[in-house]
Amino acid sequence: MKLIILSVKLKIIITMILLLLLLTSNTEHSKIKSTYAEPYTICDTSGPDFDLSLLPDFVDLIPGSEPVIFSLELRVGVSDPDNVDTVIGSYSNSSENWVNVTLNYDESSSNPNDYAAQSLNYTIPGGTTSLTIWNIKYFANDSLGNWNVSQITTMSVSRQHFGTTPTNGNAVVGLLIGAIIMIPIVIVIIWYIKSKKS
Repeated sequence: MKLIILSVKLKIIITMILLLLLLTSNTEHSKIKSTYAEPYTICDTSGPDFDLSLLPDFVDLIPGSEPVIFSLELRVGVSDPDNVDTVIGSYSNSSENWVNVTLNYDESSSNPNDYAAQSLNYTIPGGTTSLTIWNIKYFANDSLGNWNVSQITTMSVSRQHFGTTPTNGNAVVGLLIGAIIMIPIVIVIIWYIKSKKS
């Protein structure tokens, strides 16, 4: 009986020693593992940035009497540390709704972030002075799906028509010249009449 009790005690002691060894080995392993840092990449959570200076503020067309076909080109610089995925240009004037156009990366440009598209062809009438103001804004997202919207910028397209001077303008100039000539004559006549009376 004593032998059985001793055998049971010995099994318990051996089990305890094995458990202590196992716990010590796991603790040592966890210490080694905790000093290892997993590499990770910092990602930007905001959308792309815009450079609106690539699009001119105005286009002043050569004067003339013939209609001109004008092509509205949208152009913008777009950059993002997580790479640009999609760029959309949107344009409107006072008489139209907003129209969206997908812009493509311009490989021929010297600017590394240049996106552009020919968005619209329209005719500027001849024989008149005209001014069209385009409101333009851009949307873009990066490879992580973060979107951003630019401020609204404007581009004006103007054409001056210089025709003949209106006839009423000639009449006004003629009247002024006549008045300048006649005033001294009238003064001399009045002075002459007064001097005769006295």
